[in-house]
Amino acid sequence: MEQGELEERERNLLDKRKVFFIPPGLPEKPDSADYLEILNEITTIVKEYYKKNPDCFPYTIHDATHCMIVEEYLYQLIPDEKYANFRLKEKFLLIASVWLHDVGMIPSLFCNFEKDFSSANIEFDEKTRGLLSDERAPPDLDLKNNEDKDTIAYTRRVRKYHAKRSSLFIQTNKEILALNKIYRDLSLGDFFQDLKIIAQICELHPRKESIELEKMNNSNWIDNPVRIPLLVGYLRLADAIHVSDKGDWKDFLNFLSMGLDTETKFHWFKSNFTKYIEPFPERHTIVITTKIPSSTKINESKTEWTKNIKSLQKIVQYEILDELNSVKEILCKGGISYFSCIETNSEIDTDFFEDYLIDEYKLMLKNIDLLFDTSKTPSSSLIAGNIVK
Repeated sequence: MEQGELEERERNLLDKRKVFFIPPGLPEKPDSADYLEILNEITTIVKEYYKKNPDCFPYTIHDATHCMIVEEYLYQLIPDEKYANFRLKEKFLLIASVWLHDVGMIPSLFCNFEKDFSSANIEFDEKTRGLLSDERAPPDLDLKNNEDKDTIAYTRRVRKYHAKRSSLFIQTNKEILALNKIYRDLSLGDFFQDLKIIAQICELHPRKESIELEKMNNSNWIDNPVRIPLLVGYLRLADAIHVSDKGDWKDFLNFLSMGLDTETKFHWFKSNFTKYIEPFPERHTIVITTKIPSSTKINESKTEWTKNIKSLQKIVQYEILDELNSVKEILCKGGISYFSCIETNSEIDTDFFEDYLIDEYKLMLKNIDLLFDTSKTPSSSLIAGNIVK
C-alpha cells in the first residue's frame, strides 16, 4: 500500500471511528471523547511497537496495517444505523481489541528470550539457546542449518500461540500501554478490569478457541454490561475476511527462495488470488471476489486456469464459512447484524502479477485439489487441518 493511500485511509478510519462512537443525530454520551482519546493512544502505541519489532515471519502480514483493515471491516459488518446498539464501553473494548489482538505475532514481543520462548509453549536448550530436537522444523523446509530451522520452528510456534501471547502481553505489560494514568485522570472506572476483558477477547479471536467461546455462548450473556461473546464474534469475523493483499510480491519471492512449506505458501496464494471481500449486512451476505490473471501464458490454457482458480476460491469460501459458522449464532442473538451466506465471483485483473510468477502459481493451482481435497468435506478446516488460523 502506497504511503499516500495509507495516510488517507487512516484519516478516513478516524472519521469513521468517531461516527461509531458518536452516531449522527444522537446526543453524545458522556465519556465518548475520552474513550476516543484513549483509542488514539492505543493505536499510536501499537503502531510504534510494530515498527520497532518488525514481523519476521514468512507468513502474510500481521501488523498495524492489518489492524487498520480489520477495523475498517468492522464498520462494514455493522450497519451505521446499528451503532447505537453497542454500549459505549463495548465500543471501546472492541476497537482496543482490534489493535491488540495480533501483537502476539511479534517474535520478540517480550524483549526477553526466556519469556518469549515460554509464551510460545516451547522448551529450549539452556547452553545453545536453541530449540530442543523435537521442536525443530519439519524436513520439508530443507533449510541449510539448525539455526535456520530453529528460527522457522520458533516462528511457527509463535503463530500457533499468538492469541495467548497477545493476552499475556496485555495483562503483564500495562506500563507499555501506559493507559492507567489516563483512566484515573478521566475517572473511567476500573482500568485493570477492562484490560482483562481486552485480553480475553484477544485470546478468543482465533477459530481454534471456538469451544471456549461456545461455553460462554451457553451462558446468559445477552444482558451483561459487556457482551464479550458478541465482541469476540465481530472481531473474529472481521479478522477472518481480511484475506486479500496481505503481503508484498517481493517478500513472497524472498520467502520462496527459503523453501516455503505448503501451509505457508497457501496463505500467500489465497491472499494474492483474492481481490476483495465485501460484507452486505442488509442481505446477510459476504461476497468473495477472486482474481483471474490476464496474461499471454494464461490465455493459452484459460480453461484449466479457471477450473483451478475455482478450486482455490472454494477453499477460501469454506474457510470463511467456517469462521462465520463459529459466530453465527452469537451474532443472531446479539440482534445487531448477522450473516448466513457466502457468495463468490471473479474478475480479470490485468495488473495481477508478472509472467515469471506464472509457473509457480500454475504448479500450486494444478495440485490444489490434492493438497487441500475439497471433495471430502464441506469444512476447509478439516480439509487441511493446519491452515486454521
